[in-house]
Amino acid sequence: SKNYMKIISSLSHCNSAICTQLWTGHSPLNQHLFYIKCMESLVCPNCSSLVVEIVRHFVLECPQYHHKYHVHFTYPLKHKAELLTHILSHPDALKHLFRYINATKCF
Repeated sequence: SKNYMKIISSLSHCNSAICTQLWTGHSPLNQHLFYIKCMESLVCPNCSSLVVEIVRHFVLECPQYHHKYHVHFTYPLKHKAELLTHILSHPDALKHLFRYINATKCF
C-alpha cells in the first residue's frame, strides 16, 4: 500500500526488513521458526507457560522484556503503547520499536 511504502522508504534497509518481518509474521520468533522447521517448539523460550511466541507476545506481553517494554513504549508513547498497530505503523513509534528490539537482542 502507499502508506507502507511511505513508511519503508524513510527507513534504513535493516529497519525496513525488521518492519516487514513483524508486519507479515515472518520474523525470527519461535512461531515462524517452528513453521519453517528451524525450531522444535513454537513456545516462547522465556515464559514458563505454554505461550506461543508471536509478534504480539514479543512486543507487548513477554514478562522477560517487561522492563524494556515500559522504558521504550509506556513512558514515551503513553496510552498508545498498548496498540500493536500503532507501534508497528506510526513513524514516531517505530524509533521506539527499533530501540526495544535492540535492547532485547532478539533480532
